[in-house]
Amino acid sequence: MKAFDTNTLGGRIAAARRARKLTQADLAKLAGINQSSVALLESGSSKTSHNAVELAQALQVSVEWLLNGEASTLSSDESDSKAHDERDEGIALTTQKSLDSFAERLTFLREQNQLTQAQLAAKSGLSQATIGNLETGRNKGTKKILELAKALHITPEWLIQGGNLYEAKGAFLRKDMGVLSREEHNSQVMRDFASRAIIMPEVKDEPAPHTHTPSPTPSRILPIITWVNEALSTPNEAHRSHETEGWFLSPFDHSPEAFWMKISFDVMEPAYLHNDLILVDPTVSPQNNDDVVIRDARGIAGFGRLRQTLSELYLETLNPKYPDRMHRLDESVLIVGTVTGLIRQRRAMA
Repeated sequence: MKAFDTNTLGGRIAAARRARKLTQADLAKLAGINQSSVALLESGSSKTSHNAVELAQALQVSVEWLLNGEASTLSSDESDSKAHDERDEGIALTTQKSLDSFAERLTFLREQNQLTQAQLAAKSGLSQATIGNLETGRNKGTKKILELAKALHITPEWLIQGGNLYEAKGAFLRKDMGVLSREEHNSQVMRDFASRAIIMPEVKDEPAPHTHTPSPTPSRILPIITWVNEALSTPNEAHRSHETEGWFLSPFDHSPEAFWMKISFDVMEPAYLHNDLILVDPTVSPQNNDDVVIRDARGIAGFGRLRQTLSELYLETLNPKYPDRMHRLDESVLIVGTVTGLIRQRRAMA
């Protein structure tokens, strides 16, 4: 079996995809991108991806590992990938032990980023002589610590004080990409809910009566469940999952089992757009023309409009650019829940 070079972005994507037993088409669907984009990344034709967060979520790895190969979270049964990851982690742990001074930390990161002193000077706006003096310890610090940290893809706090290198790189990457931690996300959505969100409850021309209506509950914060979360296999328990993208206040009536999901693909445009939040309620029995979330026998989640004939169920893709828009649902497909609400943000959040 082919061994992938996890020193490259394409190799890490391919290794993680194989570990999850996904085809390129499966990964493309989960990440909301084209299959050709996945193929170009894995072949090395594309060196970077603007969908790194979505790819990392689909592959169940950290964004930091996917982009930089640092502190791998990939769990593979392939010995070559595992050995490579363990070697990288061992090197990181060994080198961190001696990073006691600003000069040592600066030199280590510059070398890890494969930069010369002249290149780092150009990226940070410092002179090469200043970089040399900082690395020898002649200069104990610099007023351009923010520029220096940005050039090295690290937090300024780590350069000054040291600490956990992996956490510092992750914190820098999240800030650089606009990705908030759970605590920051919770604080922001509560603070900005009224000013940044338009509530768009689902409206239909001729709504079909549901056989079961959820008991209304007071508005409360509900978890945002990812499309690759294994908890979707037991829909009524999915809201208890500890693996969430964050939390969001619900203004709609819902059952205690309801949860949010964030749209990260275009199959339902223009009715649903990228970064829309949909409220999924597993206790609402879906009817013809309801929008539903499903999970197939391979564990891949999907989203579409339910179409029912006398003997068959179909899932319709609304986006007209897809040539194959009707997908028959066999008995192995699990309907996770019915979409009962939609929130569209005025400005997309990362």
